Amino acid sequence: MDNANRNKVNFVLYIVLALIVVAVVCMTVFSIASNAKKQQGLPNVTGDAVTTKRPDSTQTKAPESTDKPMDTLPPEEDVFTDDNSPSQDVDAPAKITYVEPVEGYLLKGYDIEMPVYSLTMEDYRVHSGLDILADLGAPVMAVAEGTVENIYVDPMMGNCISISHSDGLVSYYMGLSDEVCDGIEEGAPVYCGQVISSVGDSTLIEIAEESHLHFEMKKNGKYVDPSQYVSYEKTTSSNVIDDNYEG
Repeated sequence: MDNANRNKVNFVLYIVLALIVVAVVCMTVFSIASNAKKQQGLPNVTGDAVTTKRPDSTQTKAPESTDKPMDTLPPEEDVFTDDNSPSQDVDAPAKITYVEPVEGYLLKGYDIEMPVYSLTMEDYRVHSGLDILADLGAPVMAVAEGTVENIYVDPMMGNCISISHSDGLVSYYMGLSDEVCDGIEEGAPVYCGQVISSVGDSTLIEIAEESHLHFEMKKNGKYVDPSQYVSYEKTTSSNVIDDNYEG
């Protein structure tokens, strides 16, 4: 009986040991398999890390590639500026050409500060324009390109024409004849040197003087000396006229 019991106990122990061995083996296999899976996942992680680093490296290189074209821009702009840009040419004011409104000599100059004696009016008064000695009927021309602003009769200055020009300038032709050239009407464009009328004797305020054109100019509504735009030599008879006009 003792042997039989011992055999049973031993048999049970063998079975328990066998189960333990099987369990150990299973655990070992499972741990090996799990480690293998973990090792297989590591390259993917490192691979992802590599791919994420590569875009970073390309991003750091991208500004270098954009910096190169930016470095080439300043020389191109400098060359464009040195060649005078079209915008500067467009903004530059156009040059105005001036001609004498009539052929002749300076009879009396411009002076709005010092009154002079008037033979016609027999008093002292300032002179807001140029008196240009010329024969009756001598052609009167537009001093510069512009537009006929007004054709009118002044009670004292007679037949008059005003022409507006660029830069705020307006020219006035006074003491004209009754005739106006074809095409000369208010609002009509005129070119520099175009004949608009002729010298007349309609200036009542200066009728005692020799035949002449009274010529005035204004800039932005204020009188300016026409001698800044046209030039005349003084007439040889101006000495006689100067003697009659006292400053």
